[in-house]
Amino acid sequence: RGKSYRAGDLINAVLLSSANDASVALAEKIAGSEAKFTKMMNLRAKLWGAKDTVCRSATGLTRRGQHTTARDLATIFRHAVRDKEFVRRMGTVRIRTSFGELLRNHNRALWRVKGAVAGKTGYTAAARQTYVGLFTRGDESIIFAIMGSATMWSDIKDLVEYGFKQEKREQLAEQSPGSRKSKIAMLN
Repeated sequence: RGKSYRAGDLINAVLLSSANDASVALAEKIAGSEAKFTKMMNLRAKLWGAKDTVCRSATGLTRRGQHTTARDLATIFRHAVRDKEFVRRMGTVRIRTSFGELLRNHNRALWRVKGAVAGKTGYTAAARQTYVGLFTRGDESIIFAIMGSATMWSDIKDLVEYGFKQEKREQLAEQSPGSRKSKIAMLN
């Protein structure tokens, strides 16, 4: 058996630094196995209205049969950000673990894009750059997800500016500015 870690440290490692080993450790502790945990994830996704999502791993790394859509990512995130502790953790730029390791958030939007509150980055060779995030300006908020981006950080900035200029924000666009293969979903 390996080392013991506090759950809060593992959660921060997953949310800030995309620590896949921490994702698996949490899944095994919560459900007894990663396979059982993915069943829980799939059930929660369906309950929240994510109709085109199938999880096969706790990490999000590519697995046969695993898939989602930008709309589903945004829908899941919309429900997740109702948890204020989740938002607080995801909006943290850097934090030390209980054993002194410094974790840095991979979400550059937090310090580059006005109104960034929380978000999660991802990358696999199959999915390319992915992102889901919450942005707030004044009393308005938007959540959007990007999948398959080659220019994620500039796409995020452009989409946030575009989103806050729109009257009605619930929409799905098949292409984001400057990236023909990207898919985005924007929800208010």
